[in-house]
Amino acid sequence: MKVEDADGNRHVAIVCGDFGVDEVPRLCECGENAVALCDWKIGKRTCDRPLCESCTSKPDPSKDKDLCPWHAKVWAQDERNPHRGQEELDL
Repeated sequence: MKVEDADGNRHVAIVCGDFGVDEVPRLCECGENAVALCDWKIGKRTCDRPLCESCTSKPDPSKDKDLCPWHAKVWAQDERNPHRGQEELDL
């Protein structure tokens, strides 16, 4: 990883270890600390975009599934969505 110190000098660092969401705070695109990752399926994996409390959408409150704003818009128009086409969804 390339890093820059306070004086503007550039260095290369090798970083090893398991850096899960709970260990190293990730930031949402809005700049807030992430509390979840987007669960939208992309092939055999998920989107995993870091999400803060206010940017996450929950398509079904009874399930532990979070969607990023972009995938929430996709879900709002998805034919599998029972609320498809509604303008304002409280996902």
